[in-house]
Amino acid sequence: MDKARLEKLFSEERLKPYYKRVADHSEAIKLYKVNIQLSESFYTTLSILEITLRNAIHQSCKRHFKDDYWFKNKLPKDLVAYVTDTENKILAAHKIPTPDRIVSELTFGFWTTLFNRKYASQLWKPLHQIFIHTPHPLRQRAEISPRLNTIRGFRNRVYHYEPICWNFTTLQECHNTIIEILNWIDSDIVNRLADINRFPELLKEIKEY
Repeated sequence: MDKARLEKLFSEERLKPYYKRVADHSEAIKLYKVNIQLSESFYTTLSILEITLRNAIHQSCKRHFKDDYWFKNKLPKDLVAYVTDTENKILAAHKIPTPDRIVSELTFGFWTTLFNRKYASQLWKPLHQIFIHTPHPLRQRAEISPRLNTIRGFRNRVYHYEPICWNFTTLQECHNTIIEILNWIDSDIVNRLADINRFPELLKEIKEY
């Protein structure tokens, strides 16, 4: 496929970062394909972390506040606004906004925001209870929140099809952080996803290519 057709399909703007890395357009397309493969390989760990984290938060906060709708009744107004928007979207789809449905629709950004320092006095007690396997010196908001924010930023790059393939060391560090957080929540979950986590083997293959 020639360069003009590729740029028509994918847009010149999207391919431009790859052209900057390698002058030959064929090699740039190879790099673009590598980026797609690497992004796809993170789907397993990112999706499991997002689902595991939000459900763990929901269960802990539900117990702590003794309220299935804690996210509507116990949070500051600026956070409740996100919940209200989510509830309205569910209603617009002609569905009942049950607690589980609202929890599943709230964004990863919402869940990681709960760990911000401004909400610590209200939320850290139930939040820290979900990290039962975390080494004691690291079981602190100041340790966990930055890790989650790093993952959130990386997740957004993956899910918005942006380049992630420039630095393999950074990719390995992001993967390690995701696995670390998963281990802190449930030490067994990492073993259970090992057979479908393609990233370690894919990175090895790409490095050897």
